[in-house]
Amino acid sequence: MWPFNPAWNSEDKKKAIRAVQKLNGSQAKLALVAKEARCLEARKVAVKKLTNQIVLADIAKKGEYRDVRKAAVEKLTSQNLLADIAKNDEDSHVRGAAVKKLTDQNLLADVVKSDTDFYTRQAAFDKLTDQNLLADFAKNHRNLDIRLAAAKKLTNQNLAQKIYVEIIAQNHKQEDWFKAAVCLRAAENLADQELAQKVYIDIAQDDKHLADRLRAAGKLANQNLAQGIYADIAVNDNDNKWDEEYRKNAIEKLTNPKLLAYVAKNATNSRMRKAAAQKLTDPNLLASVAKH
Repeated sequence: MWPFNPAWNSEDKKKAIRAVQKLNGSQAKLALVAKEARCLEARKVAVKKLTNQIVLADIAKKGEYRDVRKAAVEKLTSQNLLADIAKNDEDSHVRGAAVKKLTDQNLLADVVKSDTDFYTRQAAFDKLTDQNLLADFAKNHRNLDIRLAAAKKLTNQNLAQKIYVEIIAQNHKQEDWFKAAVCLRAAENLADQELAQKVYIDIAQDDKHLADRLRAAGKLANQNLAQGIYADIAVNDNDNKWDEEYRKNAIEKLTNPKLLAYVAKNATNSRMRKAAAQKLTDPNLLASVAKH
């Protein structure tokens, strides 16, 4: 208990922060504030004024509050300590802050392999540049997204192309929208355009995810086929409000007057019928839609 209540320990946030901002030079006092102030923001301000790495390490490892630990981590310089926090802190935000300061490629790779939080893994992966580690991830990682992302970072384009083909061969035509989406992105990086077009056709025609169907259709060399797929997307409706946006996009991409008339007559959603009709200029087609 304090015999009196110092200003930095006030429950009034503005008063506490002003008091901490006036503290200059005394690392011991700043450390005390960072550990004991009632106001969380005052603790964070104190941490930002600290320079003593031992004190910062203690707060980063043992601090009561996540945001205070994170602020301390952001000022640490020891790679070993940062690695320990990146692997072991209970909070993903704190682990992520440590990852952002890590430079050791092997330690970053360990985080990619073991962390349970997607964003922490992603932050670690984004900093990977070691080609041997990237090649290992591209060839062997259990996560398709990581395999593809690693392949895209390879400087060895022969190996990268091999990985893209493997990903497609192992996952193409499986009834899993996530795998189909990864195959689509792999195809977009293929040098083999014949294989890429096969993937685009299959996804554009058969995938259950409208966003991927639209994206694949936009990659098709056969524009007549692409137009037919846009019409098919626009006509069918499953009452999903998100899918309606994709159907609108499909109509925007439709330029074939006969297909626009087909959508205007047959779309299950009246808004899609109206949108297609509004794009028609041919009086004969407009008349046939009006009679339908």
